[in-house]
Amino acid sequence: MRRTLTLALVLTGLFLVGCSEDDPPPALPTPSPAPTVGAFAESDDAEPTAEPEPETAKEFIRRFVALQNEMQITGETEKYREVSASCANCLDLAERVDAIYDSGGSIDTLGWTIKRFVAVTGTKRGHQMVRAIVISAPTRYQQRHGAKEKSLQGGTLVERFEVELEGAAWQMHEYTELAQ
Repeated sequence: MRRTLTLALVLTGLFLVGCSEDDPPPALPTPSPAPTVGAFAESDDAEPTAEPEPETAKEFIRRFVALQNEMQITGETEKYREVSASCANCLDLAERVDAIYDSGGSIDTLGWTIKRFVAVTGTKRGHQMVRAIVISAPTRYQQRHGAKEKSLQGGTLVERFEVELEGAAWQMHEYTELAQ
């Protein structure tokens, strides 16, 4: 410890002895102006922001099923109706859900889960046709407040979904249960 302190004092003394009143002060570099935030934003090194990938038909069908499940649990049909405005059986389901909840009834289900997509079977009237294996959870429901509870067993279904890309958004046009 003593050696370190002694060495520090000797080096400080030598530094001070090296400076005299006749010597000009050492020139310090002139600081450059600090870059602005905009300078970083305009950098040529920055990668352009990539546009999000458009939703595929299969991704849309998964989202559609999630909206259908949510609708049945909550009774809120607006989001489901937005993606299925030209789907007659979709609108029928939304009407049944509205009627149940408007009457004080309820639906208790985990809904559908897409197990896997089987095939894209081509197009019909410009609509993409997609088949999927769907697991339907058991469902309990009351059609109105105080009504006897009913149940649906659930099970494995084969569904054919008919979807169309309208502008930048997908729409469900029809879904049908197929024979297994």
